Amino acid sequence: MLVPRSLRTTASAWLFIVAGLAAVPGLRQAAHLTPAHTALRIDRIRLGTDTLAVVVVRPKEPMRLVATLHRTIARIQASGQTVFRETHFYDYGKEGTEYDTLDVRAADLRLVRLVEVQGPDRNKLEFDGKRLIGFVSKTGVQQPVNLTVGPFFHDMMDDSFTAMYPFDSLTSFVVDEIRPPDLTIRTVRFQTQGRATLQSVSGPVDCITVARENDITMWVSAKDGHLVRLRWERPNGVTAWRLPLRDTAFIGS
Repeated sequence: MLVPRSLRTTASAWLFIVAGLAAVPGLRQAAHLTPAHTALRIDRIRLGTDTLAVVVVRPKEPMRLVATLHRTIARIQASGQTVFRETHFYDYGKEGTEYDTLDVRAADLRLVRLVEVQGPDRNKLEFDGKRLIGFVSKTGVQQPVNLTVGPFFHDMMDDSFTAMYPFDSLTSFVVDEIRPPDLTIRTVRFQTQGRATLQSVSGPVDCITVARENDITMWVSAKDGHLVRLRWERPNGVTAWRLPLRDTAFIGS
């Protein structure tokens, strides 16, 4: 999950983006990565706990911290198998909290189970490799889910599992994702754009610059693939950043 749900684009806007991506020359030639693809580097997935900041900058206004994210990725035993469990706890201050838990198989990164809770909304999904079952909700209205779907990633993995992506060997690739409560399978393209050095509390970091979905730029460590910084530029001039809380002073540098 990139930013609080209140800042996400609408489902129709995402469909527009997907249609636009389909028209990009060369998209079909990009490598198509799915769970279990041999190009994925599962051994590089970074375990541990991080505290991240979601910062929004509006035109002619100072930047504002809109959420603090406490994120943990662990390798555990669950449901009789080894999984990577990713947990998100968002603190929005007066706007409340959100708690998400995602389990994916450690062997091939296939989704096993997802639970997302924010206010009256709750998504709970399980996937057996063919059928996605459970329920999703929006504005408190619960909808049952029982779908046959192909392989996909959950969008929570986009910036927390970046080390698994071969940015140093593939200049372009696509993945299929879902973003509950919208269960539309979306094709997302990643395109490397070169190198950059970003400043952090720990010192300068050599990064690979990656474009995602036309309006998102990611900087990932060239050394180990972890996300150093993410910027999302919206058409209305608002820019959202996601980065370690300790590095917020370096936004824009």
